[in-house]
Amino acid sequence: MNIIIAGGGKVGVSLARQLTAEGHDITLIDSDDRVLEESKKRMDILSIHGNCASMPTLLQAGVRDAQLLIAATSEDEVNLLCCTTAHGINPQIH
Repeated sequence: MNIIIAGGGKVGVSLARQLTAEGHDITLIDSDDRVLEESKKRMDILSIHGNCASMPTLLQAGVRDAQLLIAATSEDEVNLLCCTTAHGINPQIH
């Protein structure tokens, strides 16, 4: 399954680790390059630097082809906006 995880904190990285181990294709979005580099060293994932609530970032992450989006940032408003924007681009995404 093609999964996008928005947020590279403890929850996002833990989910990425578990889902990668299960064989899913993971794209991690975060605004901190350091977090993305560390995650790429430890897991076989695609990383996107940017604001997960912005349409260009979501398009770069492949939201049109993703089956699932997990919004796991530390800010509820950003998570809601990220999900709403992603659903506007891809109404089939969960």
